[in-house]
Amino acid sequence: MQLHHMVSTRQVGDTIVNRYRVSPIEVLRPDQGSSVMEVRCGACDGVVRLRVHSVQRTRRARRRWLGLVALALLVVAAGSFEIFRFESGHYGDPEFLFIVTPVAWILGLAAAVFLSFRWHQEDGVRITGQPTPGARHELLPFVH
Repeated sequence: MQLHHMVSTRQVGDTIVNRYRVSPIEVLRPDQGSSVMEVRCGACDGVVRLRVHSVQRTRRARRRWLGLVALALLVVAAGSFEIFRFESGHYGDPEFLFIVTPVAWILGLAAAVFLSFRWHQEDGVRITGQPTPGARHELLPFVH
């Protein structure tokens, strides 16, 4: 696992660019539940507290995220079914469904994408406290 220490931030047009210094950390998972552990940042030598969940608790969290993805996909499926019924003329007064069904379909699809990223990123490790004043640390899974 890697701890990212923010070195600088600058704005380029409408985009904010953050630069990080990466330092490897070792995380020991507890057998059950969760624990708080302290790691030292290789960039600033500050102490960062992490909450680390056990493998079982992490798997449960990933299953919860996956269940929410499935629920969002059910909303997409229901919206698709209602759009099909709407286009085939099964409704006499479709004004309400004309707006609600496509919105439910779009929001369900957006939720499924967002929740699937959360499911993919779930590793059971969170930063709980940064006692070093002014330091900004993050655990970023998709930083190059």
